[in-house]
Amino acid sequence: MSQTLLTDGATVTAAVYDNRTLRLRLELIVSSADTAASRLQALSRELDRPTNVLRWQPGTTAPVFFRTLRSPINRITEVAGSTMLRLVDVDILAEPFAYGLRETLAPVTVPNNPASPGGCYLDIAGAVTARTPTCGSAATS
Repeated sequence: MSQTLLTDGATVTAAVYDNRTLRLRLELIVSSADTAASRLQALSRELDRPTNVLRWQPGTTAPVFFRTLRSPINRITEVAGSTMLRLVDVDILAEPFAYGLRETLAPVTVPNNPASPGGCYLDIAGAVTARTPTCGSAATS
């Protein structure tokens, strides 16, 4: 935003989306401490990759996918009185937009002659859907 004393209000000079944080609480239910250690190690390996993909399908027919970045485990809580339950809190840094399933478009021919009807132009506005962030969830727009 840029402002000046010569006008009222501000002008938006650029729009950039920041990365998002995906906050997860995982319940790890295991039969032994060795199994818990190996599962936590596997989770740590996945979180330690430079980039990864997280599939999220909150009761919808189609999943969305987030490209994630290297993130740590925030906290591991062992539930008192139970050697089988551990709560794992993870904040995963991800790109700002979710990706949907692959969309297949019908085959088309785009003429390379600007003089032909509709030349050098293809309108796909009705054929493509986008996923945009809305208050911590992904919505189709």
